[in-house]
Amino acid sequence: LVLVNALAGELTAPGDPLRGNFNAFIGQHRETLAATRIVSFNDDGHHFINWSRFNMLIAGAVRQLGEKLSEAKAEIADLRRLLPGQSNR
Repeated sequence: LVLVNALAGELTAPGDPLRGNFNAFIGQHRETLAATRIVSFNDDGHHFINWSRFNMLIAGAVRQLGEKLSEAKAEIADLRRLLPGQSNR
């Protein structure tokens, strides 16, 4: 998820207010995006995305979100069982 956010921030046009929100965050992850060959950064600002690697990045982010959602659902179920008068849902 970190790299997806960094990618979104890096590829936002200069002057766009969203880019300003990502500047510090991007600085931490730009090298990783380049090292993993997800993005080829060019000095002229025209960056190239490796769409195969980008799709792998997105698939990984979706998997991470699914895992977090499953963990949260299990925790909510556990907490509900602790409430008085609650049946197992």
